[in-house]
Amino acid sequence: MSTNDALLAKDALLSRAKERAEESPLPDTWGYRVALEEGDWFYGRWRGETVDEQNDNRRIFLLWDEDEQPCFSRFYTALGREIDRVNPELGCTIAIYRSADYIGPKGTGYSFGVEVEPNEAPLPETDDATTPAADGDIPF
Repeated sequence: MSTNDALLAKDALLSRAKERAEESPLPDTWGYRVALEEGDWFYGRWRGETVDEQNDNRRIFLLWDEDEQPCFSRFYTALGREIDRVNPELGCTIAIYRSADYIGPKGTGYSFGVEVEPNEAPLPETDDATTPAADGDIPF
């Protein structure tokens, strides 16, 4: 391999590495991240659940905000317990409230409250492959 070929190969490899580093590590279909601080809340609709394969298959909660924009929340133990308790259905209205943090044996813990209500409004339009089709949208 000539010196020129070696330099071209090096540049191409570095270019691909740079492109990869600048890509978002999160799928665009998830939307923006909802990160609640103490006393913050989220009000919107439930879109479903998926996993973050790049982060030990951590649960990801998919939502639509009040403007019908796709968004998501990462899993926190207390939030996961609340989601499991209310067992939301696709399109339902969901309210999430983050209360005061507390100190536990393993460090700082987070407190969440979640409530849901049925919502008969049409689902927001989406090109999101992670959102399941609503009943009646089955293509067969």
